[in-house]
Amino acid sequence: MLCCAWHVPDAAYALPLAVQTSCVAAPGASATVSAETTALWGGFVQMIVMGYLDKRWAWYDLSRLQLEILVSTGRRMPPAAVAELAQLVYTTLHQVAPQWPTK
Repeated sequence: MLCCAWHVPDAAYALPLAVQTSCVAAPGASATVSAETTALWGGFVQMIVMGYLDKRWAWYDLSRLQLEILVSTGRRMPPAAVAELAQLVYTTLHQVAPQWPTK
């Protein structure tokens, strides 16, 4: 089981990522992701993780991710911001659970 969490400095959000069913606590200077943050961003990250691990997708439709953010947070984000957040999730997934060989 592996859980990763991001905290972006100077940002009002953090993105949780649960790759398997249990978590390993990592030492840190601050607390891990709060329950509120997990409730807001868990669906967004879960959509990407399930697509990546279960369906072997290397991308996810931005309009669906945008809709998930709108439903969970109540605010509309531009496609560029959604793409940046999705890229952060995919980059971490590639590090912790690579699917394709690197050159």
